[in-house]
Amino acid sequence: MISDGNVTAGEGLSGIARFLGDEKRVPVHAIGIGDPTPPRNLRLLALLASERVFAGDPVAVDVRVHQKGWDGDTVAVELVDAFEGAGGDERVLGTTDVTFEDGRNEAVARFNVDLEGVGKHHLTARLAVRDEEAFTDDNERSVDVEVIEEASRVLLIAGGPTYEYRFLLNLMRRDRRISVSGWLMSADSDFPQEGNVSLDRLPTEPRELFEYDVVLLVDPDPDDFPLDYAA
Repeated sequence: MISDGNVTAGEGLSGIARFLGDEKRVPVHAIGIGDPTPPRNLRLLALLASERVFAGDPVAVDVRVHQKGWDGDTVAVELVDAFEGAGGDERVLGTTDVTFEDGRNEAVARFNVDLEGVGKHHLTARLAVRDEEAFTDDNERSVDVEVIEEASRVLLIAGGPTYEYRFLLNLMRRDRRISVSGWLMSADSDFPQEGNVSLDRLPTEPRELFEYDVVLLVDPDPDDFPLDYAA
């Protein structure tokens, strides 16, 4: 029997050994193969950015990185932009180092970048390939971001993911004349809020609310508003 010793289906090794040895009296000569060293790999899990942003507004980009076999190591994440208005040539937007704390397999690289030019931008995040990696085709992720001229800004606040909330959010996201920021009150704190411009917190100050042309409320829970929320 030539095997790496891993059981992928059926009964375990001890049960098979009893069956062959005790019941069938079949001698088994095992030859072990394979590398006992656990595979090591770096991969990009996700590249998160708003689908559509205003010209001149900074763009927040989060890159989730996963590691196996590099506890405590630091890796560099590069973000590049291929703008269709510039012939698709790549421009490096920045490089950020992330460190995997002991016992954690994931880390997040955060970028705040300015995209030059109205139109479609193809953003790509990359990790440098290391010789010890088991796979190399998962070191890159891409997403498209459209930069548009100034449009009506809408803040959509909902207590839960109701049909009305989903309908309004998707309707306004498809309209080039509208930029909507959704805020789902029932979402977890680490849930990426949806919209053309993603929010990391609910606007509370009057000056922040005055940046919106329209504020829509869809069955909100009053108890979920911050205590200092502007009246």
